[in-house]
Amino acid sequence: ASMKFSFDRRIWPLINQLNSEKDGLLLDKGKIDWNPQSNTLKSFSANHSPTVADNVFGGNNLLVQQIAVHEIKGGTVVKLLERATWFDECDSKFVSDFLYSFPIFISSDKLFSLLTERYAAEIQWNNLPSEIANLVTEQVINRIKNRVFQFFKVWIEVHTMNFCESVDLREKLSDFIETEMYADMPRNALTLSKILSQNISNNNNSNNSNNIKYSDTMYLIEAPQPILPKKMAQITLLELDSLEIARQLTLIDFSLFSKIPLTEFVNFKHSPHLNEIIHRFNVTTHWVVTEIMCNKLAKDRALVIKQFIKIANKCLLINNLNSCKSILGGLQCVAIHRLRKSWLLVSKKYQLLLEHLERIMSSDENYKSLRERLALIKPPAIPWLGLYQRDLTFIMDAQPTELPSQTNNGVVYVNFQKCRLVAVILKEIHLFQKNPYCLHTIVAIQKYL
Repeated sequence: ASMKFSFDRRIWPLINQLNSEKDGLLLDKGKIDWNPQSNTLKSFSANHSPTVADNVFGGNNLLVQQIAVHEIKGGTVVKLLERATWFDECDSKFVSDFLYSFPIFISSDKLFSLLTERYAAEIQWNNLPSEIANLVTEQVINRIKNRVFQFFKVWIEVHTMNFCESVDLREKLSDFIETEMYADMPRNALTLSKILSQNISNNNNSNNSNNIKYSDTMYLIEAPQPILPKKMAQITLLELDSLEIARQLTLIDFSLFSKIPLTEFVNFKHSPHLNEIIHRFNVTTHWVVTEIMCNKLAKDRALVIKQFIKIANKCLLINNLNSCKSILGGLQCVAIHRLRKSWLLVSKKYQLLLEHLERIMSSDENYKSLRERLALIKPPAIPWLGLYQRDLTFIMDAQPTELPSQTNNGVVYVNFQKCRLVAVILKEIHLFQKNPYCLHTIVAIQKYL
């Protein structure tokens, strides 16, 4: 989808005429031949001079891949940001891909600095009659500023943790809103300030509490009644209902999953929140093994194995793939797998159910079954993060972040094709993160788990 501003009707014929003559528009000293009807960059014909071609596809501009629809292959950070805040048509997918993937090629502080420069940019026109330049300049500048506002808005919503963790960045954004943006667009400034405050407040509240706030789309959904044991004072595994255990495991997992900043998925060296849910995954696996092994009799172990198969199945049914995978990891542990007498006492029904779960979570054909199920899942859901970590590690290692200059001028381009691949995965993760479960928290059961 794309959004398009409506220029003064007197201006479009002039701009279209310039496009048809391939004179283009010079924006921030970068020549871009823009087709206002197609939301694409038009390729130049071979009879253009190398200087002009270099100004468009090289130097400080964008690399455009020659495919059916021209797609940006790479570019300098400055030109990619110009493309994301283009004054006329705005490719929302490009903006989204940029915002989800920018941590792999630029810091938050540097991005903020470039955005404020873009907001204050002066438009330079070459070879344009003065009457046209005067007519267009004010409208173009105002629309660029509006694009920057929209960019900040989505940035806050996607990467709230950037502004929570960096007080300096948050203060700089607040100062920018209260001074420069308020002077030009007071309404937008107030809106952005409100969005920043709300997102930071919501993030702080979720970090200080295990109670998940329901999203706006869930306010009509009533949480199912919890299934409680007769004696809450002394909780044991077999006395608890398998569905309620799955629900409480899900709430614990989601409280950790929803707090992971997207930046940690592309920066494994500094990922405390991601490490926390990985630790929880390992604790659950160890719990499964411990609960089974603490029973001396084979029949008692068989009952516990049966209970964990039921819990894993309930986790799968409520789309908690993370806990399902963790429990299966415990059941597939060598120490448990070799308990032949205990497994002989597990009924055929539950052994078949376990085989079904193992097929879904199997690593065969690069987790084909799991990927197919994940593609059909509708939120709320908690994916198994190991799958995303594998894919992101492959993308980060297999593709360079930077592309060399095609004209040997020393300019380095960001590999935006890599950014798109990363953005696809991060968008899916973010979709699951912002859709919480509507379940009752049972503190006593969660403490037991």
